[in-house]
Amino acid sequence: MPFNRPLLPSIVTRVQNDIREGLGIASILRRSVEDAIAKAIAGVSHMLHGHLDWLSRQLIPDTAEDEFLERWASVWGLSKKAATFARVEVKFTGDVGSIIPQNTIIRRSDNVDYQTDAEGEIPAGVVGAQEITDFTTLADVGGSLDGTYFILYDADGSAGVWIDIDNSGTPAPVQALQQDRNVEITTINANDDDATVAAKIAAVLDVDDAWSANAIANVLTITDAQNGVREDANPGDTFFIINVTQQGVDEVIEGEIIVEATAVVAAENGNVVDGSILQLVAPIVGVDANVTVNDTIQEAEDQETIEQLRERLLQRIQQPPAGGAVRDYVAWGLSIAGITRVWVGPGWFGLGTVAVFVVEDGETNIIPDAAKVQEVQDYIDTVRPITADVIVFPPTPAPLDFMIALQPNTQAVRDAVTQELKDLIARDAQVVGTFKTPNLIHDGTILLSRINEAISLAVGEEDHNLLAPVVNFQPNAGEIAVLGTITWQNL
Repeated sequence: MPFNRPLLPSIVTRVQNDIREGLGIASILRRSVEDAIAKAIAGVSHMLHGHLDWLSRQLIPDTAEDEFLERWASVWGLSKKAATFARVEVKFTGDVGSIIPQNTIIRRSDNVDYQTDAEGEIPAGVVGAQEITDFTTLADVGGSLDGTYFILYDADGSAGVWIDIDNSGTPAPVQALQQDRNVEITTINANDDDATVAAKIAAVLDVDDAWSANAIANVLTITDAQNGVREDANPGDTFFIINVTQQGVDEVIEGEIIVEATAVVAAENGNVVDGSILQLVAPIVGVDANVTVNDTIQEAEDQETIEQLRERLLQRIQQPPAGGAVRDYVAWGLSIAGITRVWVGPGWFGLGTVAVFVVEDGETNIIPDAAKVQEVQDYIDTVRPITADVIVFPPTPAPLDFMIALQPNTQAVRDAVTQELKDLIARDAQVVGTFKTPNLIHDGTILLSRINEAISLAVGEEDHNLLAPVVNFQPNAGEIAVLGTITWQNL
């Protein structure tokens, strides 16, 4: 049965009665010695009751507080996900030959500091040159291929060209092997002849900046396998040989250099908008004081909160590891800083394959960048079953646009409706085609009835008419619904 903690006045009365009966007196006078002793003992007892009440909450993980919850988590091999550092590319300008030392401190206007990861020297200019390629056709080359090759396949009216940069013999998406990459060509048709296909591929690669950056100078081959699925090279296939006749040269702008820098403190506050101006803390001869943020390499994450850790711990207790079950991939994905939701698609590319989709709800754009996806991939590769072919993806966003006639159509009510719709999508959106249970697949549908309900829940909303969408919103496989554009009208 439950134990009800006694209140302080009840304890005082109980102690006074014990003293009165023990001394054989009829009553205890106010401010008497007996009264003082009774209240002192009652105070100690009340404090001990309080400590026991607090301690009882530390005995189970779902009510334990910070220090004790972390102790509980450590029993199951979990710990708080640490804060991460923001990493950016910054552009220095100045005189040619000027040196930016490693660990140079640059400061944001709100006193957030970054330091350069390596030394840099401001260069003289170099005129860029585009890579030049030509194509020839070679039929029936047999089953033996030398050099790096592409694989071409038709899918829903488009073709994917996979570049086997690492020459492993198996092109893989950029999420799995960072060296490999692919481009999509939407204009290739199944009835195109060899010369037409070659010309279309050339047109795409000749304007692809990454082609020059990869510096592929050896002979490459492409299989013409337009049967709806990816197909490796087989004897009898037709191949196009791509010859690099002039290697590309990247342009270098005189007086500018891009250097990587890392925030001094690990926290989400270290994230900075591209184009922001930072300042050198200490002047450098020949280098301008203003430094521009050129690009974000890695967004920072705050340390995991105690409630987020509690959620992971309870999931670990309730869903123990099962040798590569769906819940294992969810737990592995959630162990990476910033990742808040994970979906798993067993057999996504066929027998033995597993697709893992991850998002970051703490970011403005929940779709993670390539660096975060690669971080999840790298970790899962260390813990997955050896026979599983696992590929981590960011889900494809499917924007859900709204047209709403609202009463009253004020900014405050618009903001309230927008927040309710954001919350609805965060609750209901799922990656289409992934596992919900062993017997159910997520369809990712956002129901019209739920949309109308969310709008009605907004503070200040009196009436509305949902003009669009007019049917339930249904994303495609691998997609997840995200908030799109909202168009407002007076009701």
